[in-house]
Formats: sequence, structure tokens, C-alpha cells
Amino acid sequence: MATVHDTRDVLFGGHAPEPDDHLLEDLRLEIRETASAIGMATDGDADTFGIVGEDGKFVHPTASSPCSLIIWLKRAAGKMALERRLLLPI
Repeated sequence: MATVHDTRDVLFGGHAPEPDDHLLEDLRLEIRETASAIGMATDGDADTFGIVGEDGKFVHPTASSPCSLIIWLKRAAGKMALERRLLLPI
């Protein structure tokens, strides 16, 4: 695991602290340099995130959250019956 922009900067480098697609070029570079499969960025208080894939494409949180939930539920198979039912067809 590697980090980018891990020093405290109250001005956030002079731009909005949001993990928006156009602000993640340094993360894309780190992904290429380290041959990482994924990169994750958060905002100043880490309540918003964005994901960049190994191909450099931005994955919006609204698209990645359901995927994360499915992976989590598969790992907890049999332990989270109520949550698993939410993903079954009606």
C-alpha cells in the first residue's frame, strides 16, 4: 500500500478537497508506478471517497458502494441473513 498527499494541508493544495475525477491525477500516477490494481481517495474528513481502477478510470462511489456491499456479504455468507435477503429478487 502506498499513500499520496499524506501530509496535513489545511488548504488542500489550493483546490476543493473532494475526490473528484479531475483531481486524482497524482493517484493515477501512483497506481501506474506501483502497478496497483486499485486506488482510493477520500475527502478531508473521509466521509466521501472515489476509486480509480488500474486502467485509470474513475469509479463513482454510487457505483462502487453496491459492489463493496456484495463482496462484504459474500465474505459474511450465513452470518448476515437479513442483509443477504435485501439482495434477492422480489
